[in-house]
Amino acid sequence: MKRYPYLKERLSQLDIQRSDLGKHLGRSDGYITSRMQGKGDWTITEMYKIMELIGEPEEYLHLVFPRDRKTAQSYEEVQARKARAGSGILPQNMCVVLMPADELRQAQGQHGLRLVR
Repeated sequence: MKRYPYLKERLSQLDIQRSDLGKHLGRSDGYITSRMQGKGDWTITEMYKIMELIGEPEEYLHLVFPRDRKTAQSYEEVQARKARAGSGILPQNMCVVLMPADELRQAQGQHGLRLVR
């Protein structure tokens, strides 16, 4: 099954070569190739840099970089899901919790809680 079909199609649309992506991330061509083939995981920093480069908002991170890269959706499926979700809608399994900064430090160790800035 294809790995990262949406990312590959989007890079192609923008005429961004793997070597350009490598330069943007400060990585070698071999590193980029191995990640695109699913032979290793992108870092979260790399994913956010790529999202910015391809002009995708952060709320679609889960569509561009699906948790199980082996069962990634096709480019068309991702487009359809984005259209259904609308702009600014969080995935169904996510929510946003606002809390004071001093409570944030206490919450960081809680199981199942992921803090995003």
